[in-house]
Amino acid sequence: MFSYKNGILRIGKEKPGLDFFVDTGFFLLLCSQFATPSAGEGVNYFYYFAFFLFLGVTFVKLMLLFKSKGTFIMPSFTLWFGGFTLLSFASSLWAEYPDNSMLVMSKMLQSTEITFCMAQNYATRTGLLKCVRMFSWAGIYALVFILLKTPADAWLSGGFGADATTLNANTI
Repeated sequence: MFSYKNGILRIGKEKPGLDFFVDTGFFLLLCSQFATPSAGEGVNYFYYFAFFLFLGVTFVKLMLLFKSKGTFIMPSFTLWFGGFTLLSFASSLWAEYPDNSMLVMSKMLQSTEITFCMAQNYATRTGLLKCVRMFSWAGIYALVFILLKTPADAWLSGGFGADATTLNANTI
């Protein structure tokens, strides 16, 4: 920001607000989903860092907004998916192999929390455009990451990116 007053030129930069950290967490979360090498269930520390950054800063922002406005957004799909997660958890109580059903519960709970946090931050038209822009930048990150990590002789082998990310080529 520039300001000129009484013969003095001031050049300043605004301090980043909570929205900057929310967007950073969401962008890192997208990057971790698009092109992070899979290290196995529960070992992807980059994903968990981004997830908890996005979740934590969103809830701090939500508490500050709730204190000033007294309301927050509760989308119906978050309620539906949360109810489905509870029903799935209850059904695991009589499952033949409950440990197999519990593997999916973590991802279902994370999906519920991510959709809730996205609704809090990107529910407006400008927020939606910002969200789409971050998806685009994360896709560009994934493309650059895969191009750099995949050997040039494997580009046309049919498994482009699978060596770099250890994910299925169709997933990429």
